[in-house]
Amino acid sequence: MFNKLKQPLQIKYNDGNTEKVVEPLINNSDPNLTFVNQAGGQLGTGTMIWISRLINVPRQTEVKTESGTTYKVMTSGQDLIAGLFYYQLEILTTKNGGEDIGEY
Repeated sequence: MFNKLKQPLQIKYNDGNTEKVVEPLINNSDPNLTFVNQAGGQLGTGTMIWISRLINVPRQTEVKTESGTTYKVMTSGQDLIAGLFYYQLEILTTKNGGEDIGEY
């Protein structure tokens, strides 16, 4: 799974240093957690997860995709057997057709 989902990412640490990695970002959707839309229907929710081999990336570190979407690290967990870290991300900005559509 790791190799099939990986993509180029640029990591910007709180001290200003940057690092480029090729690792997966996945959207983990929970079908049991939805919100009702005022116009009718349900809206699903998801959690963006960065699966990494980087150890102890600090909170608030920025993760940017090639498409221009920027996230920040909120929480993390470790899988000791697999040697991976799972970082929960929050979206900061996204680009749509090259135009910045703002912060969330």
